[in-house]
Amino acid sequence: MSVERATTPTHDHARQIRPRLPSARALTIALVLAVLMGLVVQQVALVYNAGEIESSVPPVPAVMCLLVLAGINPVLRRLRAGWELSRGELLTVYAVLVLSVAMSGRFFTRNLLAFITVPRYYDTLDEIDEFLPELWVPQDQTAVTGFYESTRDGFVPWDVWLQPLGTWTAFLLVTLGGIFCLLELFRRRWAEQEHLRFPLLYLPLELSVGSTEARQAFLGNKLMWIGFAIGFWYSLPVVVSPIWPNFPDWKVTYRPFEALTGVPWNELRRIYMRPLPHLIGFGYLMSTDNLFTIWASYLLQMLMWVVFV
Repeated sequence: MSVERATTPTHDHARQIRPRLPSARALTIALVLAVLMGLVVQQVALVYNAGEIESSVPPVPAVMCLLVLAGINPVLRRLRAGWELSRGELLTVYAVLVLSVAMSGRFFTRNLLAFITVPRYYDTLDEIDEFLPELWVPQDQTAVTGFYESTRDGFVPWDVWLQPLGTWTAFLLVTLGGIFCLLELFRRRWAEQEHLRFPLLYLPLELSVGSTEARQAFLGNKLMWIGFAIGFWYSLPVVVSPIWPNFPDWKVTYRPFEALTGVPWNELRRIYMRPLPHLIGFGYLMSTDNLFTIWASYLLQMLMWVVFV
């Protein structure tokens, strides 16, 4: 008995799986939603300080937009043939939102703007300010002061900010492009040899499935909605309490090293444990090797604070 070995894909199969450029419609929808979600993150995370909706993995606004688009897709199909977004278009919009939303919040935009303005705003950092290139930081002291202390008329001198923001945008585009190239080098090994499961992709893949029956099977799953309700209920105070301070907070946080007050072990007080249902759900889908890497790296980072304090 002979066993036929797997051969390279045929020309027709290779042509079938060849990636295609995203459609203009998908890019237009993605850019419009990216701007809108950026404004939402600005108000929720930066103005009201009502939770880090942009720093979750995946970002909450990206998931909500995908849910809305997947929900109105059947309506578009009934209105007119061809109006329905394809699976590739839905995933294109989701991918753009994942990147743009994550970059619009406090852990990226706020830190970047502080990095390029703090040395010029504080007189005690003059020795650092003189080493910052002119292309990368705003040069007008009045504009930097107004950035922190605001102005009476709310005027923003965009001519001062245009050059440094453009320079950083170009730098970040090149950096992200390099990261994507690096990921492509690892993609085949991760996906085809090590067979990593990529659990964070399960949700968008299920929501973007083209079959109405398959989508209804996912959205009609009672266990899925039970898990969603538990995660939503537990995380509700994070969003609501900054707007309504009297809203009850039922989150549980355990700090095992709170009693340590002496140097350097007081650095371990940073360690805290908080049960997050949505992360527990994602962790269930991940391999034990990846889970071990996450918490071992976290503990190693805390120990480095102790060593280098």
